Amino acid sequence: MVMLQYLHMQWGRKQKGQIGFTIVELLIVIVVIGILAAITIVAFNGVQSRAKDSAAQSMASQVGKKVAEYAVMNADTYPADKASLLASTGVSETGGTTYDYIASPTQKAFCVTVTKQGVSYSFSSVSGAAVKGRCIENLAVNPSVNSTLQSSFGAAGSTFATNSKTIATDRAHEGANSLRTAISGTGQASTMSKPVAGTRVNAGEYLSWSFWVYSTKAGSAFNIVEGSRVSDSVYQNSVEAISIPANAWTKISRTWSPAFDMNISQIGFYNLQVVSGDFVWFDELTIHKSDTLYGYSGGDNTGAFWNGAVNTSSSVNIVSAE
Repeated sequence: MVMLQYLHMQWGRKQKGQIGFTIVELLIVIVVIGILAAITIVAFNGVQSRAKDSAAQSMASQVGKKVAEYAVMNADTYPADKASLLASTGVSETGGTTYDYIASPTQKAFCVTVTKQGVSYSFSSVSGAAVKGRCIENLAVNPSVNSTLQSSFGAAGSTFATNSKTIATDRAHEGANSLRTAISGTGQASTMSKPVAGTRVNAGEYLSWSFWVYSTKAGSAFNIVEGSRVSDSVYQNSVEAISIPANAWTKISRTWSPAFDMNISQIGFYNLQVVSGDFVWFDELTIHKSDTLYGYSGGDNTGAFWNGAVNTSSSVNIVSAE
């Protein structure tokens, strides 16, 4: 309406005998129309995005409540797997809607994800409500360094600098604790996180992981995954060069797919050259079977649950892709 009034005014100002509009006037019209179109598109996209969110959230809430109702009729146990979930709740993967489901080994906890039109919401027995994100199993058994070290961490490489590893509270990236390595010799430092026993990645599947490192000594190192080939138990590894700065928390991450079936034994870094007096901290471990990196999730997070004993098993939480 404003644009029409403007054009009418301009037309009225024309001297007798003049026809049409000047180039400047037409350019102004085009620019204004472009701005109005951009505003309209942004507003429409916002409405569309909110509609997608609302649809996925509603569906996740509905199916989550149906799973909870199932437990009431089945001795407080939830469906064992996705097939049981679909059968017991009556939902189906139609119209571009997909479901992902994780139940604890005892079937006393669950997490279900609904993805519709590219938007994912999840509902768990712990969250009690639909939360944006996906149900992700973290295979790191001690993700926030809260329990004994022997069963959770190891080392890789050779020519190690003499060191001692302890659960520390002086520096942490997440929570109250981290794994501190105090260096008392010269050589290389490494820290490796052990995933839950039985972690297997077949050829063509993906494994993604991330962890945080803080070092008083800058240097190059290697991000490494290692284990044994399923077919003959021969040791295998895959390394990637990384750089670790001094005196700053640095996130190390990677997505990897093996050429053959592998049993994974540990993941972390090695070959950081250090000397006596150096310190290295290691924290916030996430290991999951996916080709997408997700944010940190641990069994001590709000809304999460452990698949076994606390700090010695995998854990499930609702997280978003990074």
